[in-house]
Amino acid sequence: DGHQCLTALREKVPDTTILVATGELLDKDLRRKLDRHADGFISKPYRMNELLESVRKLLDTCRTPR
Repeated sequence: DGHQCLTALREKVPDTTILVATGELLDKDLRRKLDRHADGFISKPYRMNELLESVRKLLDTCRTPR
């Protein structure tokens, strides 16, 4: 499942920047999990410009290791 994958990735490579693309509705529990383990998220379906904007934001804010 995506949450297990995200948690394992964060444990193995803690300094990597993670952008999650999800098709799920973001309830409070899922949002809390994403905030804890991911650096950003984008909801599917998304347009190319939305993806590029999300990646730009991450590149601008996540340039230093955690």
